Amino acid sequence: MFQSIFATYSGLGLSKTSDRPIAILGLQNRLAKFYETHFSYGVAQNFLQKSLIWKRSTNKSMKPIIFPDPSEKAPSWSWMAYTGEISYGKLQENSWESCQGIELHPISSTLKAPLARCTGCCLTPRKDTSYDIRDQNGKLVGWLRYDQEGSHDIVRLNCVPLMESKNSYSWKEYSEVLSNEGLAKGRISIILLVSREKHENMYQRLGIAVINSDHVLLSERGHKIWVE
Repeated sequence: MFQSIFATYSGLGLSKTSDRPIAILGLQNRLAKFYETHFSYGVAQNFLQKSLIWKRSTNKSMKPIIFPDPSEKAPSWSWMAYTGEISYGKLQENSWESCQGIELHPISSTLKAPLARCTGCCLTPRKDTSYDIRDQNGKLVGWLRYDQEGSHDIVRLNCVPLMESKNSYSWKEYSEVLSNEGLAKGRISIILLVSREKHENMYQRLGIAVINSDHVLLSERGHKIWVE
């Protein structure tokens, strides 16, 4: 329920975009009581992975919101940090599992998560400002949408696995795109795309993707990063 509420709210126009986190605070507090969990910038502590899989729902690029007070700036993993509408896709409840090891710090609102990267694939632009992910033979292995405009080499990107499904056809339910192609049979993952900041372990969100799990490689020794 909270996903549909936030998706609807993201489409409402505010006179000051920087008021996004403040304007929804009352609603967020009521949701926290209903779900008996802590909410931070549109993310529920007990439904962390399901909260983080938001994606922009239109072809228009999102823009970072400039907050007058830097201390009130929404974190990059929150849709409240950008202008524009969002969607969470259409996931069948029993088809997806949450990936483990992701934590949300209740005070700093920083995510701690296992680091991974995509391997053996490249991007092909689609007309709707998203991308097909293809392997070295040109076969479709996933779908990607950046929050903002920009071109990145997916092999050079890092990511955080959020959810996984054993049904490869589930990618269309999440991406909500029309395609005559299907992914290879096997497990698929919804991943949070991140880029490293100046500090070695600090990262920022770039977008979201759904991809065959064989193309997601976790870092050695369970290395974890902070996403702010």
